[in-house]
Amino acid sequence: MNPQHARPLVLSSQVSRDDIDDAMDHFGWRITNIFIGSATHPGQVVYASADRQSLLYLVEDQRLGVLYFTGTGCTIDETLAEVRAHLPVCGADDALERAHHAKRAEDLIEALAVLVLTAGSEPSEEQVEVMLGALSHEDGSLRNTALVAATYAAWPSLRSPIAEMAARDPDSTVRANARRVMEAIYPS
Repeated sequence: MNPQHARPLVLSSQVSRDDIDDAMDHFGWRITNIFIGSATHPGQVVYASADRQSLLYLVEDQRLGVLYFTGTGCTIDETLAEVRAHLPVCGADDALERAHHAKRAEDLIEALAVLVLTAGSEPSEEQVEVMLGALSHEDGSLRNTALVAATYAAWPSLRSPIAEMAARDPDSTVRANARRVMEAIYPS
């Protein structure tokens, strides 16, 4: 069997570290490594299956403000299905609903994080529309956050809007960050 790479499984903000530890213990997964994160680099706890044929990564992403699992191995899809059955998770539909009903900036930021992590490389038209709305939001800090989220997505449909931001955004910080995104994700 060929190893598989999994799409991230975003955990609900209600999930505690104790909940995660209990689930991993229940499944027989053991910690093999811990990488401490920072404001610019996600932290990770690496778990190995009992047969050591699959790895599960718990990522604590401070930039996006979310916890999510991803992994690799021959049985990773089955493993993530088990995690999904034991822990509350957020899916793409949840992200869209949250984005459409966001009343606070924090709610929109969390919705964008879940959206880009769960959408994959081929987002729906509605998912792209939500990102475009965030990239053109009146609040510069939200546009910056949308740029961070866009680096996780790298959707081709975001290239032109981000290039436009890099050239013409009224906020100099947003312009500079958009230029960085263009250089890193959409180089000429």
